[in-house]
Amino acid sequence: ANQYLNKVGETETVYVELAHSITELAKIERSEEKLNESEAALLEREKKLEAIFASSPDPITVSDLNGNVVELNEAAMKLHGFVKKEEILGKSCFDYAAPKDHSRAMEMFGNTLKKSVKKAEYSLLTADGREFPAELYSSVVKGAGGKPICVVVVTRDVSERKKAEETLRESEERFSTISAAAFEGIGISEQMKLVDANDQLCKLLGYEPDELTGKSVFDFVAPESRDLVRANMRAGFEGPYEHLAIRKDGSVFPVEIRAKAIRYKGNIARVTAIQDITEQKKAEEALRQSERKYRELFENAYDVILVLDLNGRLTDVN
Repeated sequence: ANQYLNKVGETETVYVELAHSITELAKIERSEEKLNESEAALLEREKKLEAIFASSPDPITVSDLNGNVVELNEAAMKLHGFVKKEEILGKSCFDYAAPKDHSRAMEMFGNTLKKSVKKAEYSLLTADGREFPAELYSSVVKGAGGKPICVVVVTRDVSERKKAEETLRESEERFSTISAAAFEGIGISEQMKLVDANDQLCKLLGYEPDELTGKSVFDFVAPESRDLVRANMRAGFEGPYEHLAIRKDGSVFPVEIRAKAIRYKGNIARVTAIQDITEQKKAEEALRQSERKYRELFENAYDVILVLDLNGRLTDVN
């Protein structure tokens, strides 16, 4: 201990060593408090992660660096058809890749260890051996020193998406086949832009196939008919209706239109069947001319003309 004079001049013994020890002890206690706080925060974080892992609707599987399953959540068990975790824990995750995709699964796992995050699609197996298409997202979990400790894989069953894609593909193939064989011109438009056309439409309008794609549908409509066509497209009117079309060379001709909204390559589009009715219009005009001549002769004849039906009933008289 050391002796010092205090502020009133009295001698006072100060236990320097003891004060130093108390100070150090206080520091240790504060460090322990901080450590306890850190441990509590870490524990709370682990509980949150466990809750997220367990309740996630996405199947999650955790494997060691050799691909052996060390943990999986309820969604993953349901996806593969497991009743108990013991059925898969400790087993290789590659055992549940479809045989045809086994090598791809191993390649993906190796790439994940090198590049950390990897997305892939291949078929997996259920506990009873059924195959299903899956989309997998993998990432490496690293420890404090940056060393990989495990691999986490989030899996999604894409069976319904694949079925929808296949249905759409078949539908498009059927459309292409029918369109190619059709006698009418057929065009598909999105947002009033032509995105596809059959050969007959190209011939009808006088364009090469690659010249039509991307053009506005109004490039093929005569100015005097554009308001009508625009109104019918906006209203989703299916027709039939008539308007005047215009060819690449500028010539105008009458057409009959039938249209319908469809799903094309995943988007809402409008398919339009276009028929050149030039000959029909000529025939109609010729018939009108003939009827007009007949009526003139009928009305101006000097003789009495009676028109009877097959039952002898009078239907007209001049």
